Amino acid sequence: MWKFILKAGNIDGKSIFTHCFGRLQNRSIYPLLNAVYRDDKVISDIDYIVNGVRSYHCKSGRWKEKSYIRACFNKKKLVSIVHEIDRLIRDEFKLGYYLKPNMEDTRIADLIAVAFNEAVKEIKHNERKRINIDFSVLKKIRNDAEITKTNLLVDEDIDEKDDIQNTIEKHYIEYDDGNKSKTENSDFNKISEKSDDINLNILKYIVAGKDYKQLIRLNNMFTSIITDNINEAFFEEIGDNILECEGDEIYLVEDYREDILNIIGEIYE
Repeated sequence: MWKFILKAGNIDGKSIFTHCFGRLQNRSIYPLLNAVYRDDKVISDIDYIVNGVRSYHCKSGRWKEKSYIRACFNKKKLVSIVHEIDRLIRDEFKLGYYLKPNMEDTRIADLIAVAFNEAVKEIKHNERKRINIDFSVLKKIRNDAEITKTNLLVDEDIDEKDDIQNTIEKHYIEYDDGNKSKTENSDFNKISEKSDDINLNILKYIVAGKDYKQLIRLNNMFTSIITDNINEAFFEEIGDNILECEGDEIYLVEDYREDILNIIGEIYE
C-alpha cells in the first residue's frame, strides 16, 4: 500500500514522500572538526554515495552532505497515514478493536482507500489460485512408486538379496534359552568386507569428483544410509562428519579432504 501511495501522484505539486519527509537538502559538514590532524595533503574531489537518500561530496576541500533532514520530517502526517492503513485492515479483516478515522488530508485518505482496495483484490485473487493438496492422492502416488521400484528389481537382484539374508541368518546360532550369538561365519565376514569396500569406493569417487551415483544404483543402496555409514566409520579418526547429504546428492566437507586422503591413501588409480 505504501508503494502504491508513493506512485499515485502528487498533491500540491509534492509527492506523498515529500509531504512526509521533506526534500533532499544540501548542507556543509566539517569532518574531524574537533580532532587534531595534519592538513598538509590536498583533498581530491570525490562523491561518496551511501544509499539512495544519503551521499557525501567533496569539492575544493569542502564537504557537503545530501540527505533528508530529520527536522523536516512531518511525523504527524506519517503517523496519520499508518493509522489510516491500520484502521482499514482492522475493519476489513475483523482484527482487534476498531479505530476512528483521524486523517486530516482527505486527498491522501482517498489514495489510501484506493491502495487498500487494490491490495484486498490481490489477496482474494491469490486465495482463489491457492492449490489444495489431496493427501490421499499423495499416498497413492507413494504406493504406486513403491510397487514400480519393486518391479524394476530383476530376478537376479532379488535372488542375490535372498542369498545375503540367508547368509546373515547363518551368522547367528540360537541357544536353547532363545538367546542369539554371533559365530565366526566366513561367508558373513566376506559380505561385511564387501559392504565396507563399496562404501570406501563410493567415498573415493566422491573425493575424486567421479560419478558415485552409478555405484549406488548398481548396489541398490540409499544415499542417506551410505552417508551415515561413512560418517560413522570415520568419526573416530576425524571427530566430525566428513559428508553431508541433501536428497540424492552427497557433498564432501572440504575442510577434511586432506585428513581423508591421509587415511584412505591414493585414490586416483
